[in-house]
Amino acid sequence: MARVTVEDCIEQISNRFELVLLAAQRTRELGKGALPAVEKEDDKNSVIALREIADDEIPLDELRRKLVYGTGSQDDESAGDVDKLGLSADDPLERALASLDLNGDQHNEAWGVGAAEDGPSR
Repeated sequence: MARVTVEDCIEQISNRFELVLLAAQRTRELGKGALPAVEKEDDKNSVIALREIADDEIPLDELRRKLVYGTGSQDDESAGDVDKLGLSADDPLERALASLDLNGDQHNEAWGVGAAEDGPSR
């Protein structure tokens, strides 16, 4: 394919916003060393990602899952934190909160809960 256009990709993903998100996710994967599903042809990773989407060369459901839930390649330490806290690794919000290294006071201060009696600290 000499040139990829949005119209080529819209046949696969009808929502332009979703197209941007999925193409960005695939571009990040290619940047981290994933093998392209189409011939590279000296193109940038973003162009390769769009060509893969337009040619229906990558599983879009898997790409959507990775976009929402992450790649599943957490390091052992952060995965252990999720287990220690009793959180489901399938919930991205809980996984993100578990990755924050805040103690109870820092967490409450960040959310404005239990503010000091002297007023808010700034």
